[in-house]
Amino acid sequence: MNEEALRITRKNLGKEHIQVATSLNNLALVLKNLENYQKAKKLLKEALLITKNNLGEEHIQVATSLNNLALIEYALGNY
Repeated sequence: MNEEALRITRKNLGKEHIQVATSLNNLALVLKNLENYQKAKKLLKEALLITKNNLGEEHIQVATSLNNLALIEYALGNY
C-alpha cells in the first residue's frame, strides 16, 4: 500500500517534490520494521537528497532524514 502511495505521489507531484521525500521516508520506516534494511537505506538516501534539494542543508527535516538513516546504519551494525 505504501509503495502505491509513493507511485501516486510521484506521478502527481513529480519525482523531486518534497512530499515524495516524505513518502519515501515513510516507506523506509515500514521496511526498517520489516528488517529490510538495505532497501530502507536506499529509500532514505533518496529522500535525503530530495529534502536537501528542496529545503537546504540546514533544514530540520534534513536532520530528521539523517537521524532515520542513522537508525538503519545502527540496525546494520555500522556504528
